[in-house]
Amino acid sequence: MGKLRNQDGFTAVEGILIAVIVCLVGFVGWYVWHNHKTAPISLTSQSRSATTNTSSSTQDTSLDITEWGVSMTIPQALGKVTYSIASNGTDLNFSSDLQKTMPASCNLSQASGPWGIASYTDATVDPSQKAALTHIGNSYYQFVYPQEGCNEANALNSDYLTMFSSVKAN
Repeated sequence: MGKLRNQDGFTAVEGILIAVIVCLVGFVGWYVWHNHKTAPISLTSQSRSATTNTSSSTQDTSLDITEWGVSMTIPQALGKVTYSIASNGTDLNFSSDLQKTMPASCNLSQASGPWGIASYTDATVDPSQKAALTHIGNSYYQFVYPQEGCNEANALNSDYLTMFSSVKAN
C-alpha cells in the first residue's frame, strides 16, 4: 500500500500548537483583566468630609470613602469627621471635631501614629492575619490608632472603633 497524498485536516502537532496558542492568549487576557480590576488606586493626598443623610425622624451621618467603595456610620460624639488618603492609596487618616479638642496633656507624639484605616489586597495581606481583618470585596481593612495617650484618647479610640466596626460596601 502506498501513502495517500493531499489528505485534508490537521496533524496532532498542529492541533496541539493551536490549542496552546489559544490558551496562552486567553490566559494573558484574563491576567490583564484581573490585575486591572484589583490594581491599587494611586492617589495624591486627598481630604474628604462626611455626608449627611437626613430623614424626618432621625439624622444619620455617614462617612463615604468613595476611593475605596466603603462607608461607615459616624458616632455623634465625634462630630464632623474628615479623612485623607496617603499617596500610596492604602493608608487613610481620620480627623474629627472631638479629636481637635483633645488636651495637650494627652501628649500624642507623631511616633504613636494617627487614627485611621490600613487597606490591603490579597497580594499584600499576610495570610495569617486575614482572620483579624475586615474583608469587603477585594480588600482587607484594619483599624489603626495611637498606642499611647490619655483617657480622652482612649475614648476617642472607642468612638473611632465604633465607626470602623460599621464599615460596609457602598
